[in-house]
Order: sequence, then structure tokens, then C-alpha cells
Amino acid sequence: MNIQGLEVRGLDSAEISQKLEKYVADYFNGYKLGVGQSMFMEGYVLEFDELNECIPAEYHKSLCR
Repeated sequence: MNIQGLEVRGLDSAEISQKLEKYVADYFNGYKLGVGQSMFMEGYVLEFDELNECIPAEYHKSLCR
């Protein structure tokens, strides 16, 4: 992949992702970001123990697996 001349100074992560998408799409066949997605998105999984104080007690039993 050749990204020579790519200027990202002063851009936020979403803008950098948009600029990089065309280079990545050329390198990986079929690569395409969805609308509103970024290469730098983070996903979080919260454990019940982290949230149980925010969830009313009446729902605790139904949330436990």
C-alpha cells in the first residue's frame, strides 16, 4: 500500500479515517466502511457488575444470564 503524500496533520480521527479509506479499499478488495463508521471506532462491553447500581433492582434477575 502506498500512502506517500497523505497529509493528516490537524485532522480528527473521523477525517483521517475518511482519507485512509480509499487507500485501504484499493489494498483490500471489497473493503468499505458503513455510513457513520470510522476505522478508529472502539467497542465497549460493560459487565453487569459495572452497571448494576444504574439498573433498578426489579430488573436485575432478568438481566443475569
